[in-house]
Amino acid sequence: GIMKKKWKIETLFVIICTVFGVLYTVFWSPYACPDEHFHVGTAYYYASELLGEPTVDEEGNILVRECDLYFTPNEITTRQYSYNLIFSSPFFNEDTNKEFVSLRCSLLGGVPPFAYIPQIIGICIARILRFSNVSLLLLGRLLALISYMVFGYYSIKLIPFGKRALMILMLGPTAIQAAASFSYDSMLNSCAFLFIAYTLYLAYEKKQTKIGDWVVLALTSICFTPIKVVYILLVFLIILIPNNKISQNSMKAYGVKIALLLMNVLTLIWGRQETVQSMANSYVNEDGVAGYTLSTIVSNPLKTIVLWANTIRERSVFYLEQVFGGYKSYSKIEISLLVIVGFYILLTLALVIKENETIPSFKEKALFSVISLGIFCLILLGFNLAKDCTNILSPCIYGVQGRYFFDGHL
Repeated sequence: GIMKKKWKIETLFVIICTVFGVLYTVFWSPYACPDEHFHVGTAYYYASELLGEPTVDEEGNILVRECDLYFTPNEITTRQYSYNLIFSSPFFNEDTNKEFVSLRCSLLGGVPPFAYIPQIIGICIARILRFSNVSLLLLGRLLALISYMVFGYYSIKLIPFGKRALMILMLGPTAIQAAASFSYDSMLNSCAFLFIAYTLYLAYEKKQTKIGDWVVLALTSICFTPIKVVYILLVFLIILIPNNKISQNSMKAYGVKIALLLMNVLTLIWGRQETVQSMANSYVNEDGVAGYTLSTIVSNPLKTIVLWANTIRERSVFYLEQVFGGYKSYSKIEISLLVIVGFYILLTLALVIKENETIPSFKEKALFSVISLGIFCLILLGFNLAKDCTNILSPCIYGVQGRYFFDGHL
């Protein structure tokens, strides 16, 4: 359909994403996505704030209505029992008891509320209309999926080149799983892809930028920057936008670009201050083994180089697998390596240049490569400094998952 130009690529994306997204929403049990327990709790917290209801207990744990624990976080494994809970649950909540109990998790720090907008809306609607617990969880997932499809539609429509490649990345198993979940990765990926597409659209196609264009870039970038700190490098794509498209005064044009970058830096500092401080502090675990700090890395660069080399050698295949699937620990579902290789073959074919298609210059390709490499290195550095993942005795860096490099692949 695409090759014969019968369908638009963005339309095909919505059709396929709807089919597989709904399947993932229903047949992947609630809480089965990585850390979805914490994401559900955080979205529930913000929904309670909007509804004027209790949010946390004395210990800082998030409070939920007792009737909203019909499907508990303990049932994270996708299996027959979880299906029975889903399909045997009533649509509306028959329990009128509004007693609040602890979810035994605290609010995710440093993550802005707008990272959960679709899920928060879903929870609020479900609680106002007295939907059951399972209906609440499914509605939150469905609204996150719809938001992902809307962002994806305009991303593919606007991006001046690589439309097919973008579609394949956004339809990968890992992407759809995150999109149809309570994870902030749904909004993170949506905003990151739209920012990339819109920036390239302004750089290559639009004749003159307007205030509204920069508002779009600002809103999308300040959403993904505090969630994934390393994605701040994506903001440097604005370098591609010619100054004369912004203003005839080159100093004013540079000022607009610097203002957007500073806005993201300040957002990052405000949202992730505690995380940055913890990485800078020295640390010794219960066994007396010290963790890495910035001073350790600077004072002993050879050890760090060996650590990174071992990580790339031992875990590169694992990272590549997880971009399009890989082993899902909570669900016990393993996506075949043939399927993952198939996605990479499709991605390679999608990069074949069509007639009259826009082609970036060598310098622009170099900028793309530097940003992608920078994202890769900053992710490794972040987990190198993470106290609960890596210490000076670790043979390689732990905690990194292939899905973290998702937008870097584009």
